[in-house]
Amino acid sequence: DDAYYALPWYAKEDVDYYIRVFGYGGETGDFLLLIFSIDSEVLNDDCDGAIALTTASEFPILGTLNNSFPDVFTCGQVEFEYDVGVWYSVLGTGDRLTVTVCPDSYTPAGLHIFSGTCDELDCVASGVEVTAVCAHWASGNQASLETEVDKQYFIFVGDYFSYDDVAEYELSISDKLPTTNFICSEAERISPDASLVFGRDHSNLDNLDLDSICLLYTSD
Repeated sequence: DDAYYALPWYAKEDVDYYIRVFGYGGETGDFLLLIFSIDSEVLNDDCDGAIALTTASEFPILGTLNNSFPDVFTCGQVEFEYDVGVWYSVLGTGDRLTVTVCPDSYTPAGLHIFSGTCDELDCVASGVEVTAVCAHWASGNQASLETEVDKQYFIFVGDYFSYDDVAEYELSISDKLPTTNFICSEAERISPDASLVFGRDHSNLDNLDLDSICLLYTSD
């Protein structure tokens, strides 16, 4: 067969990398291994090249994942290996910021937000799929976080669970809350005789592994 598999990655200077070659399903045989250097065509393809944004930037920002290289990082309990994506950065304002990504396809784009440095990223929020936030039929991805003044945050936009279905997207940053009962101190009060309560989950600030909203129930 003439089938081949290519895996691009960022190779840091003076770092040893080990390459494991194996056959799928236990298959064996001869193979040809090629290693060569290429330059990325995407300026913000890695964290060091993150495009700096502010809440005063002109939104939405039109971006693309085409020709971007894979990234490896951990967010919450999940390790995202070789997620193709691009990077942005924003300075904290002391307020809660909401990041929204709207893709050009049915599959929402992946969204993760980090603090720290590019060498030591600390995941602070992961986006969740939401509806009715994009201008067209596609579902969006949205994350919110409480920021510290002048603290730098990095925004990663990539494939949603490596579906490889997102080509272009629109990115927006707002200091408006997506909902009022985002944390328990702002819980919405409901009564025992209340009818059905409808709502939408967003990424939880206190627990990366739990997406939730808070309702305060008082019994008689």
